[in-house]
Amino acid sequence: MKPIRLEARNIGPHAQLDLDFRDYADSLFLISGDTGSGKTTIFDLLVTALYYNNAQFKIGDKRFIDLRSEFASFSAKEPSSVILDFSHRGKTYRVERSWTPKRVAWDPERPFNSLFRDQHLFSEIADGQLVGPSYTKIGEVTQAIEDLLHLNKDQFQRILLLPQHNFKRFLLANSKEKEEILQTLFDVDSYQFLMEQLKEKRKQDRQQMEARDLEMVLLARSVVGEDLALLGSAQIQEAMAEALQTFEQEKKQGERKVLNLEVKVQEVAEKLAAWKQRQDWEQALARTQAEFKQVKTAYPTYEADKAHLALLDNLEGGQILLDRQQQLDQQEAALSRRATQLEQDQQELEALNQTYVMEQAGLGKEDEEELRRQIAELEGAYQKLLDRQQLSQLLASKQDELGQLKNQQLQEQRELEANQEAVAELETRLLSLSQKTVSWNQLVDYQQRHHQLLQQDQKIKDQEAQLTQLQSQLEEVQAQIEALSQSSDDQGFQEQRLASAVNLVRGHTQLNEPCLVCHNQVTELPQTSASGMEADYVQAELAYYEQKAQLAHLGETQTKLEQQSTQVLSQLEELQLVYQTTLSDLAADLETNQIDLTGLVQALQAYQTSLESQLKQVENLRQEKEIALLRQNQRLLNLQEINLRMDHTGQQIQESSRALEKLEMQVGSQTIQEVEVALKNEQERLKQYQTAKARLAQLELQLTAQRQAFETRQEQYAETLQSHQEAQAKNRSALLQLQEDFLPQVELAAFLDILQEVPLRGQLRQKITQFESRLQEIQHELNRLQSQEPPSLSLDNPQEQEALLAQLQSDLDLEKEALILIVDRIEHALRVEQQLIALTENQLESQLLYEQLDQLVQVLAGQTEGRLDIKGYVLQHFFNQIVEVANDRYYQDFSQGRYQFVLNAQKTSGRSLSGLELDVLDQEVGQLRPVSTLSGGESFLASMALALATSDVIQESKGGVELEALFIDEGFGSLDQETLLVALDVLESLGRSGRMIGLISHVEVMKQGISKQILVEKRGSGRSSLKQVSL
Repeated sequence: MKPIRLEARNIGPHAQLDLDFRDYADSLFLISGDTGSGKTTIFDLLVTALYYNNAQFKIGDKRFIDLRSEFASFSAKEPSSVILDFSHRGKTYRVERSWTPKRVAWDPERPFNSLFRDQHLFSEIADGQLVGPSYTKIGEVTQAIEDLLHLNKDQFQRILLLPQHNFKRFLLANSKEKEEILQTLFDVDSYQFLMEQLKEKRKQDRQQMEARDLEMVLLARSVVGEDLALLGSAQIQEAMAEALQTFEQEKKQGERKVLNLEVKVQEVAEKLAAWKQRQDWEQALARTQAEFKQVKTAYPTYEADKAHLALLDNLEGGQILLDRQQQLDQQEAALSRRATQLEQDQQELEALNQTYVMEQAGLGKEDEEELRRQIAELEGAYQKLLDRQQLSQLLASKQDELGQLKNQQLQEQRELEANQEAVAELETRLLSLSQKTVSWNQLVDYQQRHHQLLQQDQKIKDQEAQLTQLQSQLEEVQAQIEALSQSSDDQGFQEQRLASAVNLVRGHTQLNEPCLVCHNQVTELPQTSASGMEADYVQAELAYYEQKAQLAHLGETQTKLEQQSTQVLSQLEELQLVYQTTLSDLAADLETNQIDLTGLVQALQAYQTSLESQLKQVENLRQEKEIALLRQNQRLLNLQEINLRMDHTGQQIQESSRALEKLEMQVGSQTIQEVEVALKNEQERLKQYQTAKARLAQLELQLTAQRQAFETRQEQYAETLQSHQEAQAKNRSALLQLQEDFLPQVELAAFLDILQEVPLRGQLRQKITQFESRLQEIQHELNRLQSQEPPSLSLDNPQEQEALLAQLQSDLDLEKEALILIVDRIEHALRVEQQLIALTENQLESQLLYEQLDQLVQVLAGQTEGRLDIKGYVLQHFFNQIVEVANDRYYQDFSQGRYQFVLNAQKTSGRSLSGLELDVLDQEVGQLRPVSTLSGGESFLASMALALATSDVIQESKGGVELEALFIDEGFGSLDQETLLVALDVLESLGRSGRMIGLISHVEVMKQGISKQILVEKRGSGRSSLKQVSL
């Protein structure tokens, strides 16, 4: 992760912060500035942008609400915001956080969420545009960043941001504190979780094995009975084998009983079946014979109906002739209707022909060509009259336009002459005034230089007043320091007395003996109790330290006032030197030109009134001259345009006059109104003629079509009538021939009635066919029964035989059910036997796995000889790596080969992580030293080596972590110059290797030795600004 750009509004002292980190991408840079200017706030903004997640969010001891600028107005709804662009694994991301005050009154006691409305955004960006998924909810944004960087807030602050005051914490911490820090950095809870999961798995496996033992007993009990005790698998298998053998014997006995009963049942059933078969046959034969007689008696007209059906079959052709005769009668009626329609069509055709003749006679009186010719002549005359009217109007307008142009030409010429005279007069006046300004310019130069001297003199007086004020403030501060020093001494003495009294009350000091605190002789016993005196002592101690703090603050104020006084005094000396130099130069110039300073002021005052007005006149005259010249040029352009327009208009007038004369000769004295009336009359006549002509043509077409259609229908009617008459004669002849052939003895009318019955012969045929079919079925059944006569069998008591068969069948069913139960028990026992075999095998495998898992859990839980659990082992492993990397990569260089980290070997045993404590091997003397004995500078370098090593180990242990930046806040002030330069060399080498290294420091050597810097400057009113500096 590497920052690219940081933007903030109304955070801390930064009303508007825009910081581009790209200039420091692969290098070392410094952030410097006065105390309280907001340097650390820059690092706080990185943490806020990445990991802000709720209203209780903190950075160190600072709440987020404390980060908001005091000058940001809550009532004006001024928002606070931070935007961070950063790169990670080749991609660029943006995170935005903003907090806008809600429409409520400010109350610092109210919850943060009730005062502010926050907004959040996180997404990948490319070319300044958001790409990929975007997250807008506060929890989603923070979680997405943690998933991306594989670091939470605590890990980020410990390995990328090394804050002031906590820098040496890891170095000087005991094993317990180091364990807590390492747990935060390396997320070893996952190993603890693994161990808990394994313990739970061991417990579950043990429960499963116990449940499997119980299941095996319950399965065996389902076979051998409930009295089976909780035995082992071998005893269970023996009991199962004995039960199976018993079941097999019972099965064989049941099978023999079932076989005997089945033989007896079959013998009795066969006798009863034979007897019942003979009885059923005799009854069926009697029923069939009776049914045959009944069917024949029910149809006495069978023979007569059969003869009548034969006659109707012979007359089938007569039915066809009868149907044809009916069709011919229908056709005759239709032909009669068609004849009537033809007569009506003929009458309509004659009426239409008369109408056509009348229309044709009326159309012959007009001539279409003559009408068109007259209309064309009238249209031509009308167009010429319109052209004449337009030309007349155009000619009049052009003549008026020409007159106007002539008037404009005269006016422009007069104004041009007047403008030329004004320009000449202005040039004369300007020439006379410009000769009077030379001496005035020289005087003005002297006056300006004199005015500069007066300003410098005023600055000197202001600096003297400021110096006096600073000296007065410095005296007041010194007085306060003396007063506080005296008060502090008195307070300390009072504190000593109270401590002595407490000791006396407790019995630590006796009367007439020296006090353990102030060493004065104790002469009397205090009347107050020890607890009351302890409270007074605590209050006195607090008051004493408060005065000490005020005294330190006044000392700092005194130092600042002295520095400001020195600076103001230096500026005053510079101003006085510049004043003397300027005054000397001006005096020399005045003496050279023989001008007295007093005379210069008087001359300037004397000339000022007159020359100022003359200068204004010169300026006004110059402006008037420029305006007059512009007007003169414009007049010339106007005249040229007017002349061109006059020439063009004259040509148009001549052309229009010639065209008008030509039209006058063509149209004569006709008017437009007369031509319009004549043209409308002729057009109306032509329209009427065309309408009548179209109607006549339509009538002609209609008449021709109707005549052709009538003739066609007339021909078709004649043909149809002739064919109808022929068919009718032919059909009648056929009917007479059919009567002669089959029924010559009956009349024609009776013969036709018989023919009407021909269509109904199907019903008669169906009735005869059904009767014959039923007789055949009954006769077939009689033949079958006579051919299948069973043997005759006598049975004395059939009821006893049926009762015996029922009893035998009941006994057989009971034996079969018993046999089925025995078979089911055998099958169940076999299934249980297979299940027991499988459970036994699983139990053996589970027992082996359980023993292995139990041994693993004991090792991970530290219950074996080593007595170190998995979490402690992992933490110790990572700490060993950190120490090894710190020695190999950093600490040797920082200490110039003198120091090396060594684990405390005497404290590495036991389950507690006492092995995380460090010593330092001083190779110059060959002795081990506790890290607590290192000096301030030595402990700072050791802490930085551990921090850099921790960063490297975390990056190597987590595949998704890329630590491309490191920020260190303060801590360099405790280093001597030589050690400081060594540390700078190491940090610069880290920057050259591709990492961004940012430092915050007040140390002057750092400011001089680091080329890229960011200066944080106070601007007053609690505000600060950034300035990028390159050395």
